Amino acid sequence: MTEEKYNIEEEDDSLSLKEIIAQIRIYWDYLWRKKWIIVACGLIGGALGLTYAIVRTTNYTANYMFSIESGSSGSAGGLSSLTSMLGLGGGSTGAFSGDNLVELLKSRNLMEKTLLVGDYLYVSKLTYGPKLPNTPLAVPLVHNTMPLSKTGAKSYSEAVHWRYRRLGSLKRLKRDDVVVFNYPADTMIARPVGKRENYVKRCIALPGDSLQIVASQVYVNGVAQKPISGLQQMYYVSTDTPFPSKTLADLGITQEDVYYNPPTGEYLLPLTEANLEKMRAMSNVVYVEQYERGSSTEIFPNTTDNQWTETDFGPLWIPAKGSTVVLTLNNLPLYRRIIDEYEENELEVRDGVIYINGVAETEYTFRMNYYWMMGDNRQNSLDSRYWGFVPEDHVVGKASFVWLSLDKEKGWFNGKIRWNKMFRAVR
Repeated sequence: MTEEKYNIEEEDDSLSLKEIIAQIRIYWDYLWRKKWIIVACGLIGGALGLTYAIVRTTNYTANYMFSIESGSSGSAGGLSSLTSMLGLGGGSTGAFSGDNLVELLKSRNLMEKTLLVGDYLYVSKLTYGPKLPNTPLAVPLVHNTMPLSKTGAKSYSEAVHWRYRRLGSLKRLKRDDVVVFNYPADTMIARPVGKRENYVKRCIALPGDSLQIVASQVYVNGVAQKPISGLQQMYYVSTDTPFPSKTLADLGITQEDVYYNPPTGEYLLPLTEANLEKMRAMSNVVYVEQYERGSSTEIFPNTTDNQWTETDFGPLWIPAKGSTVVLTLNNLPLYRRIIDEYEENELEVRDGVIYINGVAETEYTFRMNYYWMMGDNRQNSLDSRYWGFVPEDHVVGKASFVWLSLDKEKGWFNGKIRWNKMFRAVR
């Protein structure tokens, strides 16, 4: 493997007011010329959402802001309702039942330190092109279940189901983009793609790429991934005396990320490269050793003879639309979910022969593009290493910037608002 890094020109992902206005004008011009009925539905849905927000006096931001990992959902308040009506944005749901131009999401710790617990994200659906909803008949301002419903009543109807379709994009999805997408492995409850829970990860590999992870280093097409400043790995840290809580706090390590075994004096901590060097230099530290999990059926492709791990994985080719792969019983586990679930074929194996829609097949041509997503908190992240490829129809939008950041371990008068994180582009 070569140690050469990607030679990609750094660009500022934050949008100026002029660029935002230009994007909105392009989108509206397109809708008025070709999709006037969608605009009409959007105005009606937005008006209903605004009425709902005015009538309901509950603090939406506090009580119903979407939490990516917990699975709760709801609106982002009156602001969400108003912006969805104007076509400028929305909360988790709105005029098109979760298919607004932007989305406001709350992050958790699977992307630390790129994103922190309590970061509220502005997610642009314009960047990769807005998806038309799978289920146009839905309650505005609600994601997949009705608020306060004890039975988890659906907020949408499947009487009308639209096939996957995406409007024009402003940019193509690139390697290292931080992307919000519908969780592919959300199969415990059968839901349309657009109503599955939202996840946020970094796009590691694109359609047609070859991926490999060697000793935690990611390689794409044989080239090492460029350094990511907020990337973390898990380490065992043995000490002769415990760390004061302030020492860990100064390193940006929250209490919920601290695992400590008092009899052995050993910690399990997530550390960036910078914090790793600081930790090794501390006088009470005996040794630091990277944490590694062994192979298991939890790792993709989830077979009993799988030898891949979180830190040593692949090589693996990422399927691209129109590409054809030779199918064998050995590689079928890699593509089973794509063929059977994502591209909706009937797949079965009889007497050592692979049948697709009742016909014996020795090859398969992909109908969609696929992506590989991983969290920056590398050994504390449920990502593609566990459930595989992300189909293009699951991509929601690009995490653009943090518009609010709250530290839950601090009080309102003791640094709860992280002012240095607000309105910072996500990179």
